[in-house]
Parts: sequence; C-alpha cells; structure tokens
Amino acid sequence: MSDLPSCKINCDGAFSSPEGTGGGGWGFDIQDSPGDVRGSGEGRLRHVASALQAEATTCSAALQAAS
Repeated sequence: MSDLPSCKINCDGAFSSPEGTGGGGWGFDIQDSPGDVRGSGEGRLRHVASALQAEATTCSAALQAAS
C-alpha cells in the first residue's frame, strides 16, 4: 500500500433539457480518508448541451479544487 494520503471526491452535475433553460448546476465535496470534508464547491451552468457535459464540468472543477 502507498503511504500517500488519499481522498474521496463525490460530484454530481445536473442538466435541464434544451426545451427548458438548457442550464444546470454542479456540486462536489472532497473528503479525506477518515471522512472529514476538506473542500467543496457548487455552481450554476448556462447553455449546457447534455448531461455528460454537466458531469464533465463537475469532475473538472472537483479535480482542480483537489490539486
């Protein structure tokens, strides 16, 4: 096993269909190995083309925050 510290990132993106607003939102939290929250973030998305785009945006924001 590695001696490096580890963390867990939970993230979720939301998408509203183009017939609606075409927007959405995102959120994440970062936990250390004991489960203590070390960071979090959330935001709104405008002009989102798909649920996949919303999820990818969320993952990107979470990974940038964890770096």
